[in-house]
Amino acid sequence: MQNAVRHLWLGLVCSAALLAQNTPPGTRVIASTVPANGDVNPYGIAIVPVSVGDLTAGNILISNFNNSSNLQGTGTTIVQITPRGTQSLFAQIDAATLPGACPGGIGLTTALAVLPAGWVVVGSLPTTDGTSATAQAGCLLVLNAKGTVVETIADSSINGPWDMTAVQKGDDAFLFVTNVLNGTVAGGGNVVNEGTVVASRWSCIRARRPPWNRW
Repeated sequence: MQNAVRHLWLGLVCSAALLAQNTPPGTRVIASTVPANGDVNPYGIAIVPVSVGDLTAGNILISNFNNSSNLQGTGTTIVQITPRGTQSLFAQIDAATLPGACPGGIGLTTALAVLPAGWVVVGSLPTTDGTSATAQAGCLLVLNAKGTVVETIADSSINGPWDMTAVQKGDDAFLFVTNVLNGTVAGGGNVVNEGTVVASRWSCIRARRPPWNRW
């Protein structure tokens, strides 16, 4: 089943612009990733491992980086898509109602992970006008299985969380987060030695809000 879902990714990740174009031979559009608010530019992709809350095992979560005006670092939505292509909104995140700090607001990145207990972790690298000149540090957002943000992770080690991978070991999740505002974006494509990877261990017990334990 998991392999089948992976194969569906090839035809599934699309935006409004892609749907408006002729698709290459052999490519089949499974679904649009554009929710009702018009967010575009799908970045993060994660397979849902278990059915819990509003999450269904085998579905795919996708985070959108741009808003309806196609400004980078302004997307606020995560959609859930079934293997048959049915899309639903999992979360629309409002910076004004967050339970903690997230410097700059919301601009969901490719840093997206779904943990077996149903917790969803996504990175935010926000801008005000879609350009790197206004990018701020952002945060990691922790959502429960109903799509509600229950915690924000924002400290000196989180500086433009761009991507992330997660490894589950028993009740612990090990998250590895890459930052891009430590000189990487400012490098303009040149090789820099200032980007960072943050490694953290997270105790995730199903019935409890997860405490964040940084190494």
